[in-house]
Amino acid sequence: NQNAVVGLDGNPNKVYLEYSNNPNKSEAGNNETGNTPADKVIVFTYKTIINKVDGEDKPLTGAEFTLEKYNKETDEWKAIAVVKNDEGTTFTFSGLDDGDYRLTETKTPAGYNTIDPIEFTITAEHDVLSDNPALTSLSGDATTGEITFTPDTTEGALSADVVNKAGSTLPETGGMGTTI
Repeated sequence: NQNAVVGLDGNPNKVYLEYSNNPNKSEAGNNETGNTPADKVIVFTYKTIINKVDGEDKPLTGAEFTLEKYNKETDEWKAIAVVKNDEGTTFTFSGLDDGDYRLTETKTPAGYNTIDPIEFTITAEHDVLSDNPALTSLSGDATTGEITFTPDTTEGALSADVVNKAGSTLPETGGMGTTI
């Protein structure tokens, strides 16, 4: 939920089983119980920070994005966040898990070309055999589109710049003539 800790510390959970050592325990207060050793599990969550820039790497205002996650069981994309802000230069998507995502620009700054949707995969590695599980690596790899993520395992964040280019796009109907 919104209270989940993002990053290296994660969200620790402990579990143990309390059991009776005496199957003939009376309800009168015979407290012969024991506990199994506690097992500690940490659930990690991540965030993606998208910085909107122009062709000269300067912040670009006026964009909006939708982030969707791919569900392998239903073979469908499900919107998990729509981020709008007046400045439109930095977009943070928190509470993400490992998996496949699609970033779509839903509002493009005036005078710039809309980017094609970007599909990427968040992959995280954990030291799961440790008594204190830890996040050891975090990566974001583009499967379509142009994006390069910079990981920060301490913050549990993947940061990237999304570039919009100014001008118009020519249709591809003219063959080689439009390219020349």
